[in-house]
Amino acid sequence: MLQKGFHEWFRVLMPGGFLVFKWSEINIPVSKILSLTDKKPILEHRSGKASKTHWILFMKKQDMATSNAVGMFKALVEMYGIDDCR
Repeated sequence: MLQKGFHEWFRVLMPGGFLVFKWSEINIPVSKILSLTDKKPILEHRSGKASKTHWILFMKKQDMATSNAVGMFKALVEMYGIDDCR
């Protein structure tokens, strides 16, 4: 079911668009969820008392401008000192 959801979310997402995905790994580890799609997240942040909640950011590729946007986003993350992002 989630695999079909990922496919549909990326189908309707505009090129250069972002998908914010939130997952609590109380029952199912986030690694199993991420294995349902071939898309790679550009950022992941853990939160909550036990760090079991994951905020995952995906971006639908567009062209060279997209890769520049990702680079700028990562630079902003570094500039503001967010160190638990991937």
